[in-house]
Amino acid sequence: MFTRWSLDESEQAELAAILPRAAGVRHVTASRGYAAARSAGFEGLGALSLDVSDTKAKVRKIVPAVKAVAEKVADEAAKAALEQEADVFDAAMIMSPDYIKWSAGAIKAAQALRKALAVAGAELSDKQDQMLAELEETALSIANDAPALERAQQWVIGKLPRFVYVDEYPALPGRQNIAEFLGREGWGQLTPEQQSFGRLCKAAGLDLRQLQALLEKNDQATRNQLVNRAGSVVTAEIRRLWKDRALKVRFNLDGQYLDTLVSDPNAAYEVEVNLEERSRGFQWFFSFYVAFLRRHPGRPGRRRRAAAGRTRPAPARPFAGRPAGAPGKGLRRQPGDLHHALALHGAHAPARRGAYGEPGRNRGYDCEQHRAGG
Repeated sequence: MFTRWSLDESEQAELAAILPRAAGVRHVTASRGYAAARSAGFEGLGALSLDVSDTKAKVRKIVPAVKAVAEKVADEAAKAALEQEADVFDAAMIMSPDYIKWSAGAIKAAQALRKALAVAGAELSDKQDQMLAELEETALSIANDAPALERAQQWVIGKLPRFVYVDEYPALPGRQNIAEFLGREGWGQLTPEQQSFGRLCKAAGLDLRQLQALLEKNDQATRNQLVNRAGSVVTAEIRRLWKDRALKVRFNLDGQYLDTLVSDPNAAYEVEVNLEERSRGFQWFFSFYVAFLRRHPGRPGRRRRAAAGRTRPAPARPFAGRPAGAPGKGLRRQPGDLHHALALHGAHAPARRGAYGEPGRNRGYDCEQHRAGG
């Protein structure tokens, strides 16, 4: 599973403070394969670079200068040691294709050279000392790059929102027998479909026992009022999360039965269709919405702001939110966790279902595009 995120200015500055060569990075990626490990990448991250000509020029000035001051040292032992360290420094500063290895040798040689100068009581001119300091700074920046890169990658992972992986959506029939549901619930024998229906009713604030009692009293007006209110609650959440079109969800009572109907108020003709007759994509989304409630009861579709364990990211969080769960701002505001139903956090094979998309497709998720309502 692959995701791509856009950084705002404050996040760009935060990243550059961790990894200086990432100053020009505007987008980062986060991905996960079948294993539990997650990885992060930086689009446009420049490779480690070194001005070889500048380094050689400084070394050509520093080494002769050290040997010149060594000639003035009276102590023969200190003089010999200083000249030897100058030669070691000269050799250590020869560039190597492996910048990390070169930096380790350069730092060690520069430190030894400064120690020999101190022991001999010799000093370089201010300009020569400045050149030596600049070479040391360059070597240190390269030596520190690897751990800085690792910290930057963890920063990205720590900014992610909590991801929920659903390998298959639970069936949610659009017509339910209330009496049968209550009977099986009392015996603890609800089917998976009825369990999903129960979660949906809970999210909608619909009390099935109350509906049944009102049926026995033949109070249809109150029953209709309750289901209409419940339909409005679910419609508001669906419209907040489903950006394809502004759909309307309505619960319709038919004696002992409760139907879940979906319509498009903006269509030329508003035709109500049973949930089971909607597209597979919408059924998957709607069922996932209900499944999400099982994981986070009472907070349908809302952003989680608790430290996500792994999460991660989360960092939360959403790259939208800060470290997982922590309040505040994180990698660019994103839709709620429900919209980030990616397999990144799942423990099973992500190829079985795409991220918030058609079943059977393991595709990338461009969060910048998604923010635009895609």
